[in-house]
Amino acid sequence: MIGYPLFFCASIYPIKLIFDAMVRDMGKAQAGEWLLLMLYAVSMLSLFNFSYGIVNNMVNRLVGFQQQYGAPERQPVKWYINNRPHIMNAYHYFFYTGGLILYAVVVFKSNI
Repeated sequence: MIGYPLFFCASIYPIKLIFDAMVRDMGKAQAGEWLLLMLYAVSMLSLFNFSYGIVNNMVNRLVGFQQQYGAPERQPVKWYINNRPHIMNAYHYFFYTGGLILYAVVVFKSNI
Protein backbone atom coordinates (compact mmCIF):
# COMPACT_ATOMS: atom_id res chain seq x y z
CA MET A 1 0.00 0.00 0.00
CA ILE A 2 2.95 2.32 0.38
CA GLY A 3 3.72 1.91 -3.30
CA TYR A 4 0.90 4.20 -4.42
CA PRO A 5 2.14 7.35 -2.64
CA LEU A 6 5.65 6.51 -3.83
CA PHE A 7 4.35 6.19 -7.39
CA PHE A 8 2.77 9.63 -7.09
CA CYS A 9 5.98 11.18 -5.78
CA ALA A 10 8.09 9.45 -8.44
CA SER A 11 5.84 10.65 -11.24
CA ILE A 12 6.13 14.34 -10.33
CA TYR A 13 9.58 14.79 -11.90
CA PRO A 14 8.63 13.39 -15.34
CA ILE A 15 5.54 15.58 -15.30
CA LYS A 16 7.78 18.56 -14.54
CA LEU A 17 9.95 17.67 -17.55
CA ILE A 18 6.87 17.47 -19.77
CA PHE A 19 5.70 20.81 -18.39
CA ASP A 20 9.03 22.45 -19.20
CA ALA A 21 8.83 21.16 -22.78
CA MET A 22 5.24 22.37 -23.12
CA VAL A 23 6.08 25.87 -21.85
CA ARG A 24 8.39 26.38 -24.82
CA ASP A 25 5.67 25.36 -27.30
CA MET A 26 2.43 26.66 -25.79
CA GLY A 27 3.28 29.32 -23.28
CA LYS A 28 3.15 29.27 -19.51
CA ALA A 29 -0.60 29.76 -19.06
CA GLN A 30 -1.80 26.90 -21.25
CA ALA A 31 1.03 24.62 -20.13
CA GLY A 32 -0.03 25.33 -16.55
CA GLU A 33 -3.53 24.07 -17.35
CA TRP A 34 -2.08 20.87 -18.81
CA LEU A 35 0.16 20.52 -15.76
CA LEU A 36 -2.87 20.60 -13.48
CA LEU A 37 -4.67 17.99 -15.58
CA MET A 38 -1.64 15.69 -15.52
CA LEU A 39 -1.21 16.05 -11.76
CA TYR A 40 -4.92 15.44 -11.18
CA ALA A 41 -4.77 12.32 -13.35
CA VAL A 42 -1.78 10.88 -11.50
CA SER A 43 -3.23 11.74 -8.09
CA MET A 44 -6.58 10.22 -9.07
CA LEU A 45 -4.88 7.04 -10.21
CA SER A 46 -2.85 6.83 -7.00
CA LEU A 47 -5.76 7.64 -4.70
CA PHE A 48 -8.21 5.22 -6.24
CA ASN A 49 -5.71 2.39 -6.43
CA PHE A 50 -4.95 3.04 -2.76
CA SER A 51 -8.67 2.83 -1.98
CA TYR A 52 -8.81 -0.39 -4.06
CA GLY A 53 -6.26 -1.90 -1.68
CA ILE A 54 -8.14 -0.66 1.38
CA VAL A 55 -11.43 -2.17 0.14
CA ASN A 56 -9.76 -5.51 -0.56
CA ASN A 57 -8.14 -5.52 2.87
CA MET A 58 -11.37 -4.52 4.62
CA VAL A 59 -13.52 -7.19 2.96
CA ASN A 60 -10.88 -9.93 3.38
CA ARG A 61 -10.42 -9.11 7.08
CA LEU A 62 -14.17 -9.19 7.68
CA VAL A 63 -14.50 -12.55 5.94
CA GLY A 64 -11.47 -13.94 7.78
CA PHE A 65 -12.83 -12.77 11.13
CA GLN A 66 -16.22 -14.35 10.49
CA GLN A 67 -14.64 -17.62 9.38
CA GLN A 68 -12.38 -17.76 12.42
CA TYR A 69 -14.46 -16.30 15.25
CA GLY A 70 -18.01 -15.91 13.96
CA ALA A 71 -20.73 -18.22 12.81
CA PRO A 72 -20.09 -18.70 9.08
CA GLU A 73 -23.06 -21.05 8.71
CA ARG A 74 -25.61 -18.31 9.47
CA GLN A 75 -27.41 -16.99 6.43
CA PRO A 76 -26.28 -13.31 6.21
CA VAL A 77 -22.68 -14.19 7.02
CA LYS A 78 -22.72 -17.17 4.66
CA TRP A 79 -24.09 -14.95 1.88
CA TYR A 80 -21.37 -12.35 2.53
CA ILE A 81 -18.61 -14.99 2.47
CA ASN A 82 -19.93 -16.60 -0.71
CA ASN A 83 -20.33 -13.26 -2.51
CA ARG A 84 -17.04 -11.69 -1.48
CA PRO A 85 -15.79 -11.08 -5.06
CA HIS A 86 -19.09 -9.46 -6.08
CA ILE A 87 -19.08 -7.20 -3.03
CA MET A 88 -15.51 -6.14 -3.72
CA ASN A 89 -16.34 -5.44 -7.37
CA ALA A 90 -19.31 -3.29 -6.35
CA TYR A 91 -17.11 -1.19 -4.04
CA HIS A 92 -14.45 -0.86 -6.76
CA TYR A 93 -17.07 0.17 -9.31
CA PHE A 94 -18.34 2.98 -7.07
CA PHE A 95 -14.83 4.22 -6.25
CA TYR A 96 -13.71 4.27 -9.88
CA THR A 97 -16.96 5.77 -11.17
CA GLY A 98 -16.70 8.54 -8.60
CA GLY A 99 -13.09 9.15 -9.56
CA LEU A 100 -13.87 9.34 -13.25
CA ILE A 101 -16.72 11.76 -12.59
CA LEU A 102 -14.45 13.99 -10.50
CA TYR A 103 -11.76 13.94 -13.18
CA ALA A 104 -14.34 14.73 -15.88
CA VAL A 105 -15.46 17.75 -13.84
CA VAL A 106 -11.85 18.94 -13.64
CA VAL A 107 -11.33 18.45 -17.39
CA PHE A 108 -14.53 20.23 -18.40
CA LYS A 109 -13.94 23.10 -15.97
CA SER A 110 -10.42 23.73 -17.29
CA ASN A 111 -9.76 26.40 -19.87
CA ILE A 112 -8.13 24.15 -22.45
